[in-house]
Amino acid sequence: MEVVKKVLAYIYRNPEEVLVFNHLLYPEVSPQVICGTVEESEGLEEAVLREIFEESGLRLKNPALLKTASYIRKDLNQLHERNIFELFDVNLPDKWKHVVSSGEEDQGMEFEFYWLSTNEAKLKLVGEMGLYL
Repeated sequence: MEVVKKVLAYIYRNPEEVLVFNHLLYPEVSPQVICGTVEESEGLEEAVLREIFEESGLRLKNPALLKTASYIRKDLNQLHERNIFELFDVNLPDKWKHVVSSGEEDQGMEFEFYWLSTNEAKLKLVGEMGLYL
């Protein structure tokens, strides 16, 4: 089984709300937090800040690594090493859309960002992402 390093960004504006997004082209997909694959030449902190910028347009600072967890993607026969980061920013809008302008997988996709209560996110986030709240 292939091992793939991933980063996940849990961005909070207060302890009760986490930033999530929906794929506008795929409304059937549950909300998710910003995440992506670590490139060979980058560290974990660099990877999470790059993914945040690519997927949301935000330039944030000071990600804190909370923990690392394993997640099996059976459909791809991959073991994902999830490096979970926490960030705080109270000055973000309630809602916005962003078109991904770089990256291999998501380029050109439009994401809609909004805040979800942490309790609701625990239940709704895709791919067991709610387990880390």
